[in-house]
Amino acid sequence: MDCVLSIDYFVEYRNGIPYFKLTPGKHKVKLTVYDSTLGKERPMSFEEIRQWLKKTNVIGKNAKASILSYRIPTQALASINALKCVDIIPVVRDTVILPKLFTTITGSDFDIDKLFISTVWYRMDKQDDGSYMPQQIEDNDTEEGLSNTVVNDYIDVLCSAAKTHPEIFYRSIDQDTKLADDVIAWIKEKYPPTEEDKLADASGIL
Repeated sequence: MDCVLSIDYFVEYRNGIPYFKLTPGKHKVKLTVYDSTLGKERPMSFEEIRQWLKKTNVIGKNAKASILSYRIPTQALASINALKCVDIIPVVRDTVILPKLFTTITGSDFDIDKLFISTVWYRMDKQDDGSYMPQQIEDNDTEEGLSNTVVNDYIDVLCSAAKTHPEIFYRSIDQDTKLADDVIAWIKEKYPPTEEDKLADASGIL
């Protein structure tokens, strides 16, 4: 599923200098560009950062799903989605824009529901021209590499389910809740509750 994120998801500013955020602390790289008028490097503008993220396929139409989102409270498959960031906006405070379908699928009701997102870590490979190319960390001997493996495995499962069983993947949370209710009804039919069970159920013990 496509999404749009605020710039602060990818970039953090230190003393007015933008740094690519999704790299381990000691490996963060300044996002600068050489300005021939000034005769020196200067911080990238929002639009320059946006184009750099698209050029390196971190975001954009050629990017792959690299974000795992989950709604709190989480209820079944409908609460978990694989996201692909197609663009960024020049706002902060962890903003995410999602399709209308997302609200239907997850059952969000605009009260205290929260959406948490996890993404992959990158290393910054320096190119011959001095620019940097972000590459996903794949070394499972590192915390970031292991984290990437977990996130990508979940994303692979979700994307596979969306292709092979769209009727399950895109159903709403109400349908998932109905499935659970159907299972409970089947259990009660197959194993009729005792009077003690009914009492416990009515009193909220079970």
